[in-house]
Amino acid sequence: MRRPSKLSEEATRRRKRIIILASVCTLAALTSLISYRLVTLNAQYPNGKVIEFSLGDEVIGGDVTIKTTGLSIYEGEQIYKVIPTYTEVQRNGQTGKLASIDEVRIVVCDITITNNGEEACEVNAGAFGLQGTGWFAITNHRGEYELLNDVRSVRINLEPGEQISVRLPYKIYAFQFTNEYDWDHAIDEIDLILGKYPILIIVHMR
Repeated sequence: MRRPSKLSEEATRRRKRIIILASVCTLAALTSLISYRLVTLNAQYPNGKVIEFSLGDEVIGGDVTIKTTGLSIYEGEQIYKVIPTYTEVQRNGQTGKLASIDEVRIVVCDITITNNGEEACEVNAGAFGLQGTGWFAITNHRGEYELLNDVRSVRINLEPGEQISVRLPYKIYAFQFTNEYDWDHAIDEIDLILGKYPILIIVHMR
C-alpha cells in the first residue's frame, strides 16, 4: 500500500489550518456583528420608564386625558344583574366544556376619556390591559364591551373638547389558575395598563 507523501500531508495540514482560521474569523465577525446590533438596539430602545397612578387620578398623554373613575367586580350570578343577556362562550381547555357561571369573574374598569386638543383624535381602548395576581387580560372587543357601552367599537373617535365615559370589561376564569387559593386571591391587586414600552403606565385600581 502506497503511503501518502510528505508533500500531500503538508498540503492537508495547510488546508486544515486555513479552514480553522476561516472559521475563527467568521465567528469573530459574527460576534462583532451581534455585539454591534445589541449596542445599536440598546441605544435606540433604552430601559423603559414606569409611571404609576392610582384610581381617580388623571393620566395625561399629549392632548388626551384618561381618568379612572371606578372598579367593579362581578362573580357568578351577579353577572346577570349587570348583563342580563350574558352568554358564556369560553370553554375549559382541559374538559372542553363551556365554563359555568360560577367559574367566571368580570372585572370592569370605568374610565373617562377627554380630547383636550384642537384636532379630532382616536383612542384605542382595546390596547388597555388589566393585570392581577398571576393573570393578565385584554379588553373584550365584543360581547360584554358592546353590552356595557353605547359605543360599539373600542376605537373611540373624539372631536376637540369631546369627553366620553366607557366601561372596560375583563374576564378571568377559575380553571386558568392552578388551585383554589390562587383563584380566591387573583383580585387582591388589580392594575390597569394604559401604556407599555417605552413608557409603562400603570393605574393601581386596588
